[in-house]
Parts: sequence; structure tokens; C-alpha cells
Amino acid sequence: MASKYWEERSVNAELQSERSVLDFESKLLEAYEIALASIRKEIEAFYGRYAKDNKIPYAEVKRKLTSPEYKNFKTLLKEWLRVCEELGLNIDYSEYLKKLSARIYVTRLEALEANIRYHIEVLKAKQHDMMEKLAYDNYMVMYYQSYFDLAQNLGIDIAFYPIDHTGIMNAIKSKWDRQNFSSRIWNDRDALIKSLSVILPQSFSRGFNANKLGDMISKEMGTSKNRGRALARTEINYLCNQATLDMYKKAGIEKYEFLATLDTRTSEICRDMDGYIGKVSEAKVNVNYPPMHVNCRSTTVPYFEDDKDAQRIARDEDGNNIKVSRRMTQEEWIKKYVPKEQQETMLNFRGKYRPKD
Repeated sequence: MASKYWEERSVNAELQSERSVLDFESKLLEAYEIALASIRKEIEAFYGRYAKDNKIPYAEVKRKLTSPEYKNFKTLLKEWLRVCEELGLNIDYSEYLKKLSARIYVTRLEALEANIRYHIEVLKAKQHDMMEKLAYDNYMVMYYQSYFDLAQNLGIDIAFYPIDHTGIMNAIKSKWDRQNFSSRIWNDRDALIKSLSVILPQSFSRGFNANKLGDMISKEMGTSKNRGRALARTEINYLCNQATLDMYKKAGIEKYEFLATLDTRTSEICRDMDGYIGKVSEAKVNVNYPPMHVNCRSTTVPYFEDDKDAQRIARDEDGNNIKVSRRMTQEEWIKKYVPKEQQETMLNFRGKYRPKD
């Protein structure tokens, strides 16, 4: 089984990562609340224009916008296209706006749907940007932290290979289970928009008032938000474990030990995998390497059968070998070995999220 040293390092790394995800979740919640408030405002304004007794018959929402209304809507479309270009929103959304702009007329229902979709698109773009930073920082921090832990524990020269921006971006954009975090966010956006196209006509057909329609959309947004939280937890676990695996390969480590977080929330599959010894060359996510499932918290540590096994890890032919004293702090190590352009991110992340001594 893993030594106390590796268990403690594993727990600290998990806590650090967990705190960064909790920070992300707080920001995600705020973004969803802002978007939902804007959507409810759009709905209330729509009912204010067209409703009688807080109800709008379906036939009324299918009417064309009047000439003044359509002129105002065209102005909105220009603004949305500007934001779309400025924020680099999805090309599918840009095409949707251009097609609306080319239309001879637009119905009241289509205008409301376009207003609501704008807030969803901005929300999902913000989620994507926040998630990309969360993924980038966690991967980089875990990669270098794993190197530090290995070098300090072994006390021998080991090969050290820094990772650049391109390497990190390639890692966080890599697909597993046929998708990556980016495609999962856009798929969730598509699911929201599809639900919207059903909820809006259905609510008017059934005579729902503004509050009822707002509540229906709020429910869909809540489901989407929960998917976003699960995505962050699972994706960051995946990327942190991939960063460790990449370090294993660079340093020439041949075997790893599976470590599960054992408590009442531990899944049966992770409980069974705890203590499993696997070959680095045969590590496969969802099979013998974490994450094993959504919201997985398991991790791995290097495994050495004996001291001689530890001595066989790779040496760098370019002379970039490092040896870390047990007295060297991680901050000192970062300033000495991590590339200068990455040091600030490392130190800020560590200072904000690392467990307190």
C-alpha cells in the first residue's frame, strides 16, 4: 500500500483541487443567477407588451412584429452580432443571428426566443472561459507538483521536463469518453436551446402566466447548472490524474498505485480499485485509472517495489536532472525550476487553494 508520504501528498493535492472547483462553482452559480434574472426580465417585458390578464394566447405570439418592433429587433440583432464577434461566441450562433437578420419578418415568439437565447449563449461562453482557466491551472499545477513530490521523496537525480503553453492546451483539449470539457459545455447549451424551443410554445398554448413560464425555464437552467458542476468535478479529476500520468511517463516511472478517497461517498468500483497496482503503459481511464465515474475523487501515486526500482527512473540526456532536498519548500522549488512565465500562476494558485499547515 502507498506510504504515509504519498497518502498525505495525495490528500493535499485533492483538497487543493477541490477548493479551486468550489471557487469555480461559486462563480458559475453567480453567472447562472445573472442569466436567469435577465431571462425573467425579458419574459416580464414580453407579457407587459402583449398579455391580457397575464396570459397570451398562442395565436398572439405567432403574430409578426410590427414595423417599429421589427426595427428595434434589428438593432438588437446588430448588437448581438457585435458581442458574438467580440466574445468569440460559437459560429452556429453567429449563423443563427445572420439568418434572423435576413428574414423579411419575425414573429413575436421568435423574437422572445432570440432574446432568451442571447443570454444563454453569453452564459455558456462565460462558463467555457472559466472552465478552460480552471482546467489549465489545475493541469499545470498538478504536473509540476507531482514532479516536486517525486523529487523530494526520492532524494535522487530525476529527469525534469517542463511543459509549455501548447502542451498544456493540448492536454486539456484532449478527448476522453469521446468528448472534452469544451464539447460537453456546447452540448449542454444545445440541450438548453432545444428545451427552450419546446417550453415557449407549450407554455403559451397552455395559457401559462409569466411566473409559470419563468419557473419552467428556471428548472431547466437549474438542471444545466448541476451538469456544469458535475462536469467541473469530473473533468478536473481527469486532468489532474492525466497530469500525474504524464509526469510518470516523462520521469520513467513504470508502475502506479490506485488511491481511493475512502468515506461514505466512495463508489463501490473505486473502493474495489483502492490499492490496485497498474503499469503506466497500460493505464486507461474508466478501466484501471481514474476517473472511474462522474464526480470521481480517486487518484494515483508512484509505485516502487524496492529502492532499486526507484533508482531506475529515467535520466535526462540534456542534463536537466534535478535533485530536491527534503528541506526545500515547494515555493522555493517553483522559483528555481518552473519556467518564469508559469511561476506566477503556480504561486497564486497554491497561495489561494493549498491546505493550510
